[in-house]
Amino acid sequence: MMFAFDLSYSYNNSIMRTTLTLDEAVADGLKKIQQENPDKTFKEIVNDLIKRGLQVSGINSGGEEFIIEPSEAVHRTEFNFDNIGKLIETVEGDFHK
Repeated sequence: MMFAFDLSYSYNNSIMRTTLTLDEAVADGLKKIQQENPDKTFKEIVNDLIKRGLQVSGINSGGEEFIIEPSEAVHRTEFNFDNIGKLIETVEGDFHK
């Protein structure tokens, strides 16, 4: 037996909804955790577990800001940027298509 939950999540400052279908064992585990932590909402439990799973996987779960440091662009006089097709062929070779 599988359990389906309607979920809302935020992406680029907009709320999105999706349905998450869980295996019975996963749903049972979540119910057990919820019984052991009656002060936490189901949403908090699921979010905490997903964040921990992402941490273990080495994936940024959105808790830390990702910053890209810009560097100075260097003008390459050996490349002609007026003809992009020719530029790609020059950089990638004849097999770029």
